[in-house]
Amino acid sequence: MSQQPYGPGEPQPQPQQYWVPQGQPYPPQQYGYPPAGMMMPPPEPRNGLGLAALICAIVGVLCALVPIGFILGGPLSVVAIALGITGMGRVRRGAATNSRSTNIAVFLGILALLMAFHSARVVLTAVDRFGNTVNQISNDSQARQDCIANADTADEIWACAG
Repeated sequence: MSQQPYGPGEPQPQPQQYWVPQGQPYPPQQYGYPPAGMMMPPPEPRNGLGLAALICAIVGVLCALVPIGFILGGPLSVVAIALGITGMGRVRRGAATNSRSTNIAVFLGILALLMAFHSARVVLTAVDRFGNTVNQISNDSQARQDCIANADTADEIWACAG
């Protein structure tokens, strides 16, 4: 039993038919340059790089605000700077019209990179201090254990604990 896509009473789609007028040829195709006196419309501005740079820069700044976010904020800021500089080149050539957003993107990209470096320094300093504290606690604990192991009297054991 075959299953039909349309139920009883539902209209079935008709195949598309193309109408070509009889006796009329297609208009002639024109290739190459337009006739003299006709100007081609200017191409659409290519603002995609500037927009992408601005988005990467904003996300990079937001990531760099979070201490561990430098992991994502640093690379995004480098991408924002590269895209922004490339977008500036397009603006100079006249292929793009978003010079303000590309300039802002480069500025924010540099700011995000500086913030990412600062965030990395803060995180790595905190990790180093934590490691030093753990080592100090471990050394103190080992010194107490050695003191207690070498103690002969109860008073010496109490002195090791203080």
